Amino acid sequence: MSSITDSKSIPYSLSVTCIFLFFAFVSFVYPATAFAKDSQDEIIDLLEKRWYEVEILVFERLPVLDLNSSESLVSQRPRVWPHVMRELQTENQVLFRPINQSINSSVTSRQNVDKFYPQQDLSMQQRCFGWPMLATQDPVHPLLSAAKHPEISHEEANLSAETTTQEADSAPQPSDIPDARQVFMDTLGEFESTLAATSYVWMPTLTLNSTAKVINRRNHLRPIIHRRWRQAVPPRSSPESIYIHADDSPRSPMTIQGMHKIEGHLAVTVGRYLHVSGTLWYHADGLGERPQAIVENAHLLPRAPAISKQISYMYLSDSRRMRSRELHHIDHPKFGILVQIDPIEIPADLIETWELGSL
Repeated sequence: MSSITDSKSIPYSLSVTCIFLFFAFVSFVYPATAFAKDSQDEIIDLLEKRWYEVEILVFERLPVLDLNSSESLVSQRPRVWPHVMRELQTENQVLFRPINQSINSSVTSRQNVDKFYPQQDLSMQQRCFGWPMLATQDPVHPLLSAAKHPEISHEEANLSAETTTQEADSAPQPSDIPDARQVFMDTLGEFESTLAATSYVWMPTLTLNSTAKVINRRNHLRPIIHRRWRQAVPPRSSPESIYIHADDSPRSPMTIQGMHKIEGHLAVTVGRYLHVSGTLWYHADGLGERPQAIVENAHLLPRAPAISKQISYMYLSDSRRMRSRELHHIDHPKFGILVQIDPIEIPADLIETWELGSL
């Protein structure tokens, strides 16, 4: 009986050992810092607003028509627009201002900077008068130095004291040197002001170019709108819609009624998660009209097409919860939208200074 009990306990002990070794391996390969926020996310949390860059890629499916679809895709109901909507313009060569270089001049070494956020007090052995701006500790008083080191004479101690006094007179006073944390926060405020000044414009740099090329190589697909912009994302209770429309081009001509081929509005909001909601309308000449038979060999005079008073369109209206840095697809039988939302990039010198202060 005892041998049976022992034989049953062996697999259990092996399983416990395997689990222990597994977690030991995971903790070795993925240290605790891998699960913590990186420096960029920590700095983003210090900004007053939640800044993101949004990129959309709208494409149409050429073979899909309202006549060959199994469902009714065309509507003539009056379109409803949001009360508040932004119309963005092309970016006019507005670049980021250089980050304030005084932040680097105030940080002289990794040993003399307190943590910016949160600040932590250091022990008295690590501190000196004027910390954290002084690179080294204050010199020991001559009398204390002589008492601690009897071999040092009073004359040498007095000479050291005079040299120290002259250096102290020529050195900048602590009140003249900015606090490292305050300089960092001021520079962070300048960076956020730059974000506000360069936001809500169409950005020239697009990250989904390779995806657009893949779509363009498909015979049945055609990219129509490809835009990217930066904005402060509001809470879900107060959305701010962005006006979206296709350019008037041979690929996406305007209709006889003067309608863009695709136009509408999108709003990005944030609560616990990011959300994208909005409506896009697809317009085309003759949409929703019955096809007209043409008599063979008939002599037809060219005539201007009739302009209908009603606007016919297909539309896509949806609201989705999304994750940042991921590509999401909102689909419709006739056209679709690819959406990607990325957090803004923090400048490298801001990250470096933050990491210096966090050691």
